Amino acid sequence: MIKDNGALVHKMTVAETKRFVRALPAIFSAQRYIEENLIGKIRYFFFREEGKVKWFGVQVVENNFMHLCGINYLGGPRKFWKAVQVNHLETDLIKIKNDGTTFQKLQVVSLLEELNGGNLLVSSAGVLFKVRYDHLLRTRRNIMALALNQVEMYYRPVSLLNLQKDPLKFNTRATKLFRVVAIVDEVIATGEYHQVLFAKDGYNYCNYLRD
Repeated sequence: MIKDNGALVHKMTVAETKRFVRALPAIFSAQRYIEENLIGKIRYFFFREEGKVKWFGVQVVENNFMHLCGINYLGGPRKFWKAVQVNHLETDLIKIKNDGTTFQKLQVVSLLEELNGGNLLVSSAGVLFKVRYDHLLRTRRNIMALALNQVEMYYRPVSLLNLQKDPLKFNTRATKLFRVVAIVDEVIATGEYHQVLFAKDGYNYCNYLRD
């Protein structure tokens, strides 16, 4: 038994390695999505609470990806990102979590692309599956959620949660949910804004960020 960054992890068995290899297409797909859609940007999610438009910005960096997959890679998150980028993960460098959450995360990691769509809900601070968060982005159906914590001005992902693990647990909490009505990207290098998801009212939500 090995303890790595506070989590109990172990090297994969032969059976677990085979299961991990079957999950590789989902890992590669999720990495491509993040690289093409999120890296180098601040993504703003807009929602309405009591009739008022509110929003928060999420910044995803390359080092987040290893933790979203629920694994530890010898050499760290940067080396993991680079290995996935060139489709060359070395399974003998991987440790997975003893609590089984690695494969739970890998079941839904390809659904990160839902962060582009209009099928999202947002909640405020809470705790779910022992993960404490400041905001939670989740699919409307009980499938996937992204836990976020605030770091200075923006929010960073801290965990990818598989809601299928216990679909009733989230709903039994008296947590208010708000529908994401629009999504806007800010390109960090240029400061330009691009609306990714348009609201039904047709309004250009980039204007909220320019004001």
